[in-house]
Amino acid sequence: MEQKTYTGTIVFLSKNEGSKSESFYPFLYQNKNNYIKLFFRDDNPFENNIFDQLDGCVATVSGEINANGELIVSKIEK
Repeated sequence: MEQKTYTGTIVFLSKNEGSKSESFYPFLYQNKNNYIKLFFRDDNPFENNIFDQLDGCVATVSGEINANGELIVSKIEK
């Protein structure tokens, strides 16, 4: 897969409302029409510990887009 790099604000948004998997997930927000769900390689997807400390920060992230359209992040620069 090809490495992609994006810059934006890391935010946590509610996803899967009303289901057993309802939770807040990290996204890279670029504008109202463009945000990308994030997952840091080797992090626990239910805890997102890497992104907790970056909530609300502008960051540049690099990684690969998976089949679900999520960016599997391998590098973060604040």
